[in-house]
Amino acid sequence: MNLKKRILYYLIGLSLGLVIVVSTLGVRGCDWLPENRIKTAIAKTQIYVSENNLNRINCSNYNNAIFSLLNNGEIDFSKSDTKNKLKTYFISDNKISLKISINLEDTVSKIIAIDGLEKCEDNPGSNVFVPLHMSNSMTLEMLRKNPIKKDSYFNCGTRCFNLDSVFTSSILHKGKILFNHSKPKNNPNPIYVIQHSSNSSKFIVLVQQGEKKTRFKKIAFLENLQEKTITTSFIDSLINLKNLPESCNCND
Repeated sequence: MNLKKRILYYLIGLSLGLVIVVSTLGVRGCDWLPENRIKTAIAKTQIYVSENNLNRINCSNYNNAIFSLLNNGEIDFSKSDTKNKLKTYFISDNKISLKISINLEDTVSKIIAIDGLEKCEDNPGSNVFVPLHMSNSMTLEMLRKNPIKKDSYFNCGTRCFNLDSVFTSSILHKGKILFNHSKPKNNPNPIYVIQHSSNSSKFIVLVQQGEKKTRFKKIAFLENLQEKTITTSFIDSLINLKNLPESCNCND
């Protein structure tokens, strides 16, 4: 067999092998790459940032840009410190860059420094670290990507409160996520508590983000409560099915 035929057969075999790998593993086939592995690890953690940098992010309206950077930016390993248990990475794109620390065995990442934000009025804040969440609109868009599944308890609640399909369809477009009561890093299924109104009445909806579906789990009527009065015990009672009138018979 001459050299040209050997090269041809080799290329044919390589092409078939690549097709099989991509069709079998899809995008997951690249997860083993160091950069993707680190981004995946960071995405699973709760991001924290100092109040000072949070004020800068909010002032520049760069909240979504930060999370886009964490997902799509490039990691500069030459500037990163990966030798210690607490690792530090430099991530950048064409606009901004940041320095973030993570212990790969932990559930927390901290943004230590940010460069490239627009100048804002002096509002320094403190160096105390606080949670950084995706914006309301970005989170709702993420939840809309998967097909919607409405659990029987949620359906029972909407019937009990005489809520129509318009209310249900608008939850993931106009709802307000209560991040302080949500569990966006819950493993395996993040939980979001969403406030939504209908005819001046306020409701709380419990939404679960699954791998393939977004589930409307439960619903509760606030009845004159303000957001500041929604406590952890209130959310727990919602999770434990205690917020519908007994006449609804949703526990059957």
